[in-house]
Amino acid sequence: MANHSEASRQKVVDDVAEHGWMCVHLRAEGHEGPYSYTVGLFRTYSHPELAVFGLSGEVAHQVLNNAVALIQQGHTLDPSQPVSGLVEDCSCLLASVPVTELQRYFGICRSYYEGDRFAMLQIIWPTRQGQFPWDASSTAGFRAMQPIVGHLAWG
Repeated sequence: MANHSEASRQKVVDDVAEHGWMCVHLRAEGHEGPYSYTVGLFRTYSHPELAVFGLSGEVAHQVLNNAVALIQQGHTLDPSQPVSGLVEDCSCLLASVPVTELQRYFGICRSYYEGDRFAMLQIIWPTRQGQFPWDASSTAGFRAMQPIVGHLAWG
């Protein structure tokens, strides 16, 4: 959080200490859509942090909350397997986010961990018709709203 005040940094530290994790939401800016991510999962649960792109703050928080509930029940979200229970009536996929993308998107996480010593997974959600952003039949708008910043383990 080099660009954030010490009070903001302390709030993140305090929230993670109290709740085990917190959700950061960034609004759409320019050509990039909104995205949200967790801070604290790696330290609290030894589980990669999670990010989701293209959803409103409220919906993204619910998706991340659903994921954290699974982690708290002892599940490890595995990028090689589809995950159900995050979004109603569909399975999501997970992509491992490379270190090169951490600075671009996840500055508050980087500040919290004082660098890039944490893992991050991107939750990729389908349309109601079951299309993912890379499907030929998906729209350009859908692809733009949900950029794939991670690497899929299968496919």
